[in-house]
Amino acid sequence: MQEERTTIAGRITDTYGNEGACIIKLLDISSKDIKEPELVFFNIDNGLVPFFVEWIESQGNKKIIVKLEDIEDNERAKRFTGTDILMRKSDIEEADTDPNLELIGFTIIDKTSGWEGVLDRVIDTPGNKLFVASNSENDEVFIPAHDDLIKKINYKKRVIKMTLPDGLIEISTEDI
Repeated sequence: MQEERTTIAGRITDTYGNEGACIIKLLDISSKDIKEPELVFFNIDNGLVPFFVEWIESQGNKKIIVKLEDIEDNERAKRFTGTDILMRKSDIEEADTDPNLELIGFTIIDKTSGWEGVLDRVIDTPGNKLFVASNSENDEVFIPAHDDLIKKINYKKRVIKMTLPDGLIEISTEDI
């Protein structure tokens, strides 16, 4: 892979979870501009070393989490902290954007119960997007990001008003 076909996308800042996923702070690009890359590259000893991507998850506009093949634990992933990650320019061109990512940081208010939480991330699973929000007790709540539940979005006040099914918040915050 020639370096002129790649660009530095970001830098590995830490590990995520316990299976060797890496947190990447993006530099001059937004997570919404990244297509699903098959590979990424590390610049090791002045050469580009390719790694196949198992999965990638957006964490707002300037951070992504990437799980790479052959990095199976945090000990190995930790060795790459501070390393630049490069992507093919074709994987960074304007991709289809998810407008829900622009809502990260908005306050979600359930019009029925009055529950409030801050949208931390959006999980895009096949056929079902989920908002992951946290409340003042730092409880993580998974909310279906379905148009029927979203009643109003106020971009100026950064508020999403929703009508959530009865019991959804209680189920999400129960100790198992």
